[in-house]
Amino acid sequence: MPPSHSLLTSLRLKLTVLLLRLFLRFGAIPRARRRDDLATASLHVRTHRTHVPSRDPKRTILVDIYFPPEPDLEGSEAGDLPVVVNWHGSGFVLPLHGSDSLYCARMARDAGVVVVDAEYRKAPECAFPGALHDVEDVLRWVGMQEGVDKRRVVVSGFSAGGNLALGAASWMGRMLEEREGEGGVKVVGCVAWYAVTDLSIPPEVKMRGMQEEGKWLAGALPRFFNQCYVPDGRLMTDQRVSPGLARTQDFPEKVVLVACEEDMLAAEARALAEKLDSGNEDGNGNGRRRVVYREVQGARHGFDKGCVAGSVEARRRDEMYRFVVEEVKGMVNM
Repeated sequence: MPPSHSLLTSLRLKLTVLLLRLFLRFGAIPRARRRDDLATASLHVRTHRTHVPSRDPKRTILVDIYFPPEPDLEGSEAGDLPVVVNWHGSGFVLPLHGSDSLYCARMARDAGVVVVDAEYRKAPECAFPGALHDVEDVLRWVGMQEGVDKRRVVVSGFSAGGNLALGAASWMGRMLEEREGEGGVKVVGCVAWYAVTDLSIPPEVKMRGMQEEGKWLAGALPRFFNQCYVPDGRLMTDQRVSPGLARTQDFPEKVVLVACEEDMLAAEARALAEKLDSGNEDGNGNGRRRVVYREVQGARHGFDKGCVAGSVEARRRDEMYRFVVEEVKGMVNM
């Protein structure tokens, strides 16, 4: 059994996380969320909140489902709709489910897909691999639903959620595809926004060469998040923790990586894109994978959240959302 934190360290982490969560709850996050919630409401996309069964008794997993206004049934024999499953950013620690509401609503409306925006357990209360268990349980639940095309599933995520999406698209995706008939799904594509792809690289190394203004998400904070999520540092090179280290052939044929110029995570996203492109294969050496890497110039980590209408940030967000919607439509043949 991997080592866990000492009692004293565990108490320190939990107290620090509590204070951080309280700070965010009463700080800038609520204002940003209100702006995004108002923009989401203006789209008039039908939503439904429900709870997905967990492998652990006495608990469930919260999901918000976004439905397209006029389902496009073309390309599906049974009229089943493709699905995008999304996981929010959190540093694996912060309770930010719902922060991707505008993205999810636009994806459902403009791509004509069902979007499942899923919660997952947070550290340090539930460290690795608790979040990944929730990811797998949600995907298995999707695989047992009627009215969705289980062979056209795209996974998506932001920051820590992008890490989870990349895991779902690679080593976990292979496993789930083999479970067809028992909650199995086929992951045909992945979209990872400013994702944490390799936790084995120390934060201070990721900071090298960055401009001063890009260092706001650097140093002590990511080290703290990593310590909360993965108590056993030896696991940092495990593909389940660092999906950028997963085998190239385990990734789906279509992968989109969005990074931010002023973000310490951009280099590892770029490295993953180069790795997937240089090993451009579908497992049989057929060179069929489409890898798209977009680095948003002048943007910081989380650039698309809480944008003021009409601002440069809002224009960047809208441009990238439109771009990703078109990429997802190509992934599911819409």
